[in-house]
Amino acid sequence: MSSPEASAGGLPSAVGQAGMPDPAPRPRGPKLKFSPEDDQLLVDLKENKDLKWKQIAEFFPGRSSGTLQVHYCTKLKAKTTDDTVSFFPLRWGGNCD
Repeated sequence: MSSPEASAGGLPSAVGQAGMPDPAPRPRGPKLKFSPEDDQLLVDLKENKDLKWKQIAEFFPGRSSGTLQVHYCTKLKAKTTDDTVSFFPLRWGGNCD
């Protein structure tokens, strides 16, 4: 069994490993909107696979880890938790996991 190559963040690449989904297609056009499939993949990778943002970015060609983190924290995390979300920690230095 070969060892996975290290990604830019120094973490092993999760793309292509057993149990991992296929990467999302590269978005087209100047406004890179997230599809429902992109949202589902992002939530799965963060909440179920427990990957770091740099590793998650490998599944989304053309999107940075920061873009994915902002989208998850502002649009998706609130939908996947039962608790009321407070945005104050994000404004005051929180990192949204």
